Amino acid sequence: MRKIIPLLAPLMLTPLLASCTAYYGPPPPPPPPRVVYAPPPPVVVRPAPVVVRPAPAPVVTNGAVSAFYSSLSPYGQWVITARFGQCWRPYGVPAGGRPYTNGYWILTDYGWTFVSNAPWSWACYHYGRWFSDSRYGWVWYPGLEWAPAWVVWRTGGDYVGWAPIPPGVTVSQFGFSPPIYSIDTVFPSFAFSFVRIEDFGRRDVDSFIISGSRSAAIVGQTNIFVGIGRENGRIVNRFNDEPGFEARIERYGHHPIERYRLGERRGPGPAEVRGNEVRMYRPDFRRSRGRDGHSR
Repeated sequence: MRKIIPLLAPLMLTPLLASCTAYYGPPPPPPPPRVVYAPPPPVVVRPAPVVVRPAPAPVVTNGAVSAFYSSLSPYGQWVITARFGQCWRPYGVPAGGRPYTNGYWILTDYGWTFVSNAPWSWACYHYGRWFSDSRYGWVWYPGLEWAPAWVVWRTGGDYVGWAPIPPGVTVSQFGFSPPIYSIDTVFPSFAFSFVRIEDFGRRDVDSFIISGSRSAAIVGQTNIFVGIGRENGRIVNRFNDEPGFEARIERYGHHPIERYRLGERRGPGPAEVRGNEVRMYRPDFRRSRGRDGHSR
């Protein structure tokens, strides 16, 4: 039995040694890492914010603008107002300056007529209307009908004053049509320029205009007077219903009132006073346009 075991031992070790054969060379590569695929994050699409802006106020179209646009552009700025659309305001007007103050009054066959040396006065003191805008101050609204002055008056005591007639007020044969019942709203106190009666006929009347709190106080001492109206198809501005007004001016001013005849000036520009005649450029724009200013 002892003889058999030694003989079998080599045979039994042979397969074991074969399975333990040594391996020489680089190690095998490691297994690839495990890749875990995650779904992409969801894409959130947010709509752009919607900004709702109020619609702009409608612009009032005035066909009369074209009649004056090029002539007035060198002397002022055309602006868009909320109430009346396209209007004009002059350059170089001091703060608080009111219309119908840079000139003087003369008596013509059309009544009391305002004369100014401003190059734009032929248009803005005889056509259209002035009003005080909350943004731009005093601005001029174009119109096609000529008048010696588009103003109303206040008289009383020793004072006389005037204020521009705003757009939308219709002048009839005997004043305004329909009648204005809220006078203080249409013609506020700040719109009036006052002087003493003896200073009304002066060529430098602008130097005697009363301003500030004194002017506001005079409003309460005077009565409004509408001298503007239609006479034989034309606009006049008289004191027919104020008996003796011219005589009071002469008496207080210690000089007679000169009467002038209204003549024609050939082109745009300020009035020309020659002798007892005052020449003004006043074309009849309404011949080729409707009453609203639009071409026919």
